[in-house]
Amino acid sequence: MNDTSLEMEAIVAERYRRLSSHERMKIASSMFETARVIVESSLPSGSSRRERRLAFARRLYEGELPRPRCLSTRTGRNEGIHDDAIGVLFGSGSGVQMSAG
Repeated sequence: MNDTSLEMEAIVAERYRRLSSHERMKIASSMFETARVIVESSLPSGSSRRERRLAFARRLYEGELPRPRCLSTRTGRNEGIHDDAIGVLFGSGSGVQMSAG
């Protein structure tokens, strides 16, 4: 469904084009953080950190990332790969650090 007029869509697109890459990234980061908080608030509270991280990744990225490599709950030899993939999504693991602000 799209209830935005073509005229308004063009105005918004032009506004985004005029933003610097830093400003666009700040907006995208803020939108992601809002989505993260909404998803986090809907997850079961009794889950482990790993279970919550996997549930979050599934909720946000199911259908977008290859399931066997990034969203598997298998353990063993490939567990580190899965944890690294989930860590990247959350700004931890593999040395990736995300800053707020």
